[in-house]
Formats: sequence, structure tokens, C-alpha cells
Amino acid sequence: MTIATLLMVCLIFFVLGRTGHEAMLTALMVAAVVCIASSNGGTTSQDLKTGFLVGATPRSQQLSIAVGALTSAAVIGITMLALNAAGTHYTNQGLPDVVLTVPPDAQTQRAGKPHEDDSTDYRVVFVRKGDLPNVKPGRYLVDANGKPVYRADMPIQREALKMDNGKDAPKGISAPQPQLFSGIIEGILGGTLEWGLVVIGVLIAMSLELAGVRSLPFAVGMYIPLSSTTPIFIGGILRWISDRVQGKTASESETETSPGVLLSSGYIAGGTLCGLILAFFAFLPDWFNEGLDVGRHIGKEFADSDWGKLISLAMFGILCGVLLWVGVRKAPRQNSASS
Repeated sequence: MTIATLLMVCLIFFVLGRTGHEAMLTALMVAAVVCIASSNGGTTSQDLKTGFLVGATPRSQQLSIAVGALTSAAVIGITMLALNAAGTHYTNQGLPDVVLTVPPDAQTQRAGKPHEDDSTDYRVVFVRKGDLPNVKPGRYLVDANGKPVYRADMPIQREALKMDNGKDAPKGISAPQPQLFSGIIEGILGGTLEWGLVVIGVLIAMSLELAGVRSLPFAVGMYIPLSSTTPIFIGGILRWISDRVQGKTASESETETSPGVLLSSGYIAGGTLCGLILAFFAFLPDWFNEGLDVGRHIGKEFADSDWGKLISLAMFGILCGVLLWVGVRKAPRQNSASS
């Protein structure tokens, strides 16, 4: 729904002749409102349905949903800004030999890692794509004359794998959906969208629906990285094996809530929590993170080898084995009140 909304809004702006950066930002805001509204609509319906099953009152649930929506909006927004700041590093390599125009209301900022020792207050200048030839878009720290001194390397679009001090740059943030949205907005309003590929995608989706295959999961799997879709595929295989062992039909598999389904939900929630915990390690000192690097302490040969990947693969295999073992077990039946 968000992608369809973004396409329609961009097409309307394109017909009206509004193709500037303001129109791009407006289209993104409209898509964000639709995305959040759809998400909250689905969440509310699920909450009210679950609350009815457990005997909750709608009034208390709706108050809780309102508090949860406001709290999550504030917490997630602050968290994303903090993670972006922690994952940003500044470089003075490969800067353009130009003089940038400094707005009168430009903010001042000091350089971040690995140039924390520089105590100079620089002006912040944002360069958008296409503003200046041979100048990369991004955030620049310039001196009083407008000469770029540093450029911020953001985690959302990581460019340098090494910082200026030779250490590894903070890990970038994988964001396939924002990249897709950016491609749609800049493609339509910038006139660079490959409409032939869009039409081919529509025809493929129609063919899948006519063949009885759900096109939405297929389309989502097309732009999500293989590193994310492979575990999902393996989970589907484990579910298929579990259903075959228990002799369940497709309709029974879609409606039942077996221990395997509950454990899979726990895997998803646990993976998300672990990802957040690992992300917050960016706020910790380098000496603390280096102390947790087991491979570095064992030896450089171990750190540069594939032993870490093999250990991770083995742990993933153990998780798959536990999931399959729990999935093939029959759910315990609850004793009725009459018994």
C-alpha cells in the first residue's frame, strides 16, 4: 500500500509539473502517513481481536494502544537518531576543491569520530544530489570561507569501510525499503525511472495471481536481500517437513498455533532484540568493544579465517534442529472442565 501510494502521489506531482525537492519531500511524507496508518490499523484490529478472546475491555485497550503509539513514536525516533549519530564518521579524504555557499542560518558543529580532537566549530552545509557537478551529495563541515573540511559518512549509505585513523568504520544500516522509495521518488519526479521494468513487474504480478500464486510475498522477496530471505526459506522448509510428519493439511497449517509457530515467533522477537542490543554497542567505547572481540584475542589467523562463519552456521543449524524438534511435537491438549 505504501509503494502504491508513493507511485500515485509521484505521478500526480509529475502531471502537475512539481518535480523539485519540495515535491519529493511531500511525496515521502504522504507515503509515511499512509504507511503508519496502515500499520496502526492492522495492529489495532489484531489487538482488539486478541483482547476479545482473553476478555479485555475495548476502552482499556484503546487507551493502551494510544499510549503505546505515542511512546513508540518518541522512543523509535530518538533511537534512530541516536544510532545514526553513533554510526556516522567524518572524513577529510577526497573532498571537492570548491567553495560552498553557507546559508545565513547554518548550524555549527564540531567534527565527530575519528576527529574528536578537532575543537573547531564548523558550519554545516547540505549538498543535495544534482546541486553541484562533481560534488557528492551529503553533509559537509566547512570553514568560514565555505571550504569543505570534513564530509559525514552516514550509516544509511556507507561509503568508506575504513575511517581516517585506519580503524574499521561503524557498520552500515541495511535499508532496502528506503532505497526502493528513494528510487521511486527520484525516478518519477527526476525522469529517470525505468518504466519498462515497472510494466514488466506488473505483468509478472498479474501472471502470478492468475496462476494461483500470491504475488505480494514474491514481490517482497525480489528486493529484500538474499541474506534475509534465505533464513525465511529455510524456515518454510522446516514448516513443510513438520506438517508432513504430522500429516496436516494446508488449511490446518494456516489456522493452528502449534509450539513450532510460537517458537518461531520467539526467534523473530529475539533476533530483533539482539539486533538492537548489538546496535547499541556503537555507543560504547572502542576499548570495550575490542575486548569483546574473541577472535582478536585468539589470534589474527583465527580472526582472518572463516572459523567465525562456520561457528555461526553451526549455531544456526542448532536453532533449526530445535525448531524442527519442537514443530513435529504435538501440542498438548488442555483438559476440559468436565474432566
